[in-house]
Amino acid sequence: MDSRRATLLELLAWDERAKFIIPRWQREYVWGTSGVGEREVQQIWQDLRSNCRVAGGKHFCGVILLHSLPQEAVTSWEIVDGQQRMTTFFLLFIAIRDECERRRIDFSELNNVFTTQTSADCRLVLSEGLNDDRQVLNALLQRSASTLEKKLQDESRIYASYRFFVTRIADEIIDTGMQDFVINLLQGVDLLILTVDPTDDVRRIFETLNSRGKQVDPYELVANLISYIGDDNNELNNSAQKVWYHVTQILEKDDLDNFLTTFAKRNAQQTPRGTVFDEIKFEIDRAREKGAVRAWLREFERTAKNYAEILDPDDSEDPVQVLLYEIRALRTPKLNPFLLALLEAFRETPASETLIHNVRSLIVRLLISYERPSYKIERFAELACGAFYDQNVSREERLNRVIALIDDTWIADEQFAHAFAMKTIYGPGAHLSRLRYYLEKIEQKLSENSGQPFELHFGSKTTVEHIMPQTLDSEGAWKTSLRIADPVRLEAQHKALVHTIGNLNDGVAECHRNRERRLG
Repeated sequence: MDSRRATLLELLAWDERAKFIIPRWQREYVWGTSGVGEREVQQIWQDLRSNCRVAGGKHFCGVILLHSLPQEAVTSWEIVDGQQRMTTFFLLFIAIRDECERRRIDFSELNNVFTTQTSADCRLVLSEGLNDDRQVLNALLQRSASTLEKKLQDESRIYASYRFFVTRIADEIIDTGMQDFVINLLQGVDLLILTVDPTDDVRRIFETLNSRGKQVDPYELVANLISYIGDDNNELNNSAQKVWYHVTQILEKDDLDNFLTTFAKRNAQQTPRGTVFDEIKFEIDRAREKGAVRAWLREFERTAKNYAEILDPDDSEDPVQVLLYEIRALRTPKLNPFLLALLEAFRETPASETLIHNVRSLIVRLLISYERPSYKIERFAELACGAFYDQNVSREERLNRVIALIDDTWIADEQFAHAFAMKTIYGPGAHLSRLRYYLEKIEQKLSENSGQPFELHFGSKTTVEHIMPQTLDSEGAWKTSLRIADPVRLEAQHKALVHTIGNLNDGVAECHRNRERRLG
């Protein structure tokens, strides 16, 4: 590995045809212009204005790690580390160009900084898969940002950073000072450039840089780990990068972060340290030892598809999809590792109606019977995953072990019925989602018994109403009745009963019933 100190101008002047490529396994552009912990663009502008104001001023902007890609038609450098800074510099240069054009300042040689000599292509290349960053950057380069959808302009950090620079340049840089500002910037930004030799291990260098000190997202470390899973086997690395790209298309960024955490827990075989990166690295190392890297990649991709199915089940009568649909309504993410294992098991073994019914019933019983059910659900998921991934027994036996685990965790009918009648179950967020589920399931059962059809919603279409109001009128009928029944415990009675299932009503179902009464 070669290292050198260089100015931004020296970096860009190495080869004016060279391109800087941000690979698809990198995260999208995340630097912000405002907000707590999201002022990186604002901070770098202030640093540059303070330290590069005059000729000879210097500002050290950290390490840029580059990996040569000799197979490209022109010299290309893959940015392994430093992509946020490089993207920000390019956005600044495009903003300077546009502000010069607005003021009719002839500074056409500036284009050589961010476009190649032989074409108007941007020298910074964002690979496909980095959300909408590529589209927005290209639109800015081609002066067509006004054609972008309003929603994309509002949500793109690329566009926000560009607009920040345009505003700052317009406010702070006078016409006669523009050229000096650019020259001072190019000569004043000081970087440590690390270039990777063909014999160097890019993946391990990236891990060392980013797993010490302030942690980067596990997403980035895992992306790098998978993308270079084959070490010096380029064919395997290309396959791995395609898998990673496919996974990033299946899952949104926040969902992908949660998926990696869930994936690491799916087999109940955690390492002592237990971070997401450590877990996945441990699995990959074991796959290498067994010569099963390709099989691991297939499992990783398949599990990502299963996770996407958990988040958005099919609207069908398939028992597994119905289970996923209802579990989603119950808002129990701690169960997701178990659901991944369940879907994996059902790939080869048909889903058991009894198992599916018992899983759904068990989760409801745990939610109702415990004040803080998350630990119980997480513990059940961990034990069930351990049973599913026991390679020493058949898949059918593993399913039987899970059924036995459900029996061991089961809440008896009498205990559950008492808890369900008396528990306070009304509340915000997950509580309201679960309550809608309970009310609709009760209504569904009543409809079946009466022969009347009922459509399940498990969502915002179902309203929840209190029969006895949350606030009692001073002389109203409810307060009067409670006072007559027990004047000493009036407030305690109201508090104990107001949010129980017996005092709550399914608004949609009640409308249906009232309509039937009128028609009847």
